[in-house]
This record gives sequence, C-alpha cells and structure tokens, in this order.
Amino acid sequence: MEEWLGLALFRRRGRSIVLTENGQTYLTAVREGLDMLATATDRLTKRQDSGILTVSTLASFAAAWLVPRPGAVPHCLPGY
Repeated sequence: MEEWLGLALFRRRGRSIVLTENGQTYLTAVREGLDMLATATDRLTKRQDSGILTVSTLASFAAAWLVPRPGAVPHCLPGY
C-alpha cells in the first residue's frame, strides 16, 4: 500500500509498528469509507426484508392444501 501510494503509512521500529501522520489520516478516511459501506449494506438488506413470502410449489399442492388455508402459513413463521 505504501509503495502504491508513494507515502509512508507506518513507522517500523524493531518488532513494533506505529502509524505515521499520513497513516493516521488515511486510516480515518478508510474507516469512514468502510463504515459508509456497512451502513449502505445494512440499509439495502433491510429494504429487501419486506415481509413478503414467496412460495414455490406444485400447482396441485397449492390448489389442494395451500389455497384453502390462507391463514395457516403466517402462523408457521417465527415471530408471527
């Protein structure tokens, strides 16, 4: 990363490593960017959780069992 940026991000001392001023600045910006991605992902996944249940089944099963029992399905779901 340092080579690609052309900047020193870390100060190495023996077996330890600390962020340089550039490294700290970059860390702050990268962390904000990752937080924004996490927030956008949460919003997107929650938006998709619309409460709509899609059931795929054979037409014969739907006609014989599912359609006559429209209230049975929600009672089978957790949190209903």
